Amino acid sequence: MEDATRDTRVMTPDEVAEALRVSRSHAYKLIRRLNAELEERGTLTVPGKVSRGYFMRRYGLDGADDERL
Repeated sequence: MEDATRDTRVMTPDEVAEALRVSRSHAYKLIRRLNAELEERGTLTVPGKVSRGYFMRRYGLDGADDERL
């Protein structure tokens, strides 16, 4: 993966698949689900891409300790 890609605010299905070690088709399903959650909150989304920050928080990859567990 190219470093410039990691600096973007959104993630592609390939990046999601790589981060979670899932297939590309499964990554698309996850993106649709995350985008639906964002849309329910009134956030605009881009089909086929997901907010990097939201993805990282939802999957616990943001480095913050999760005390809810």
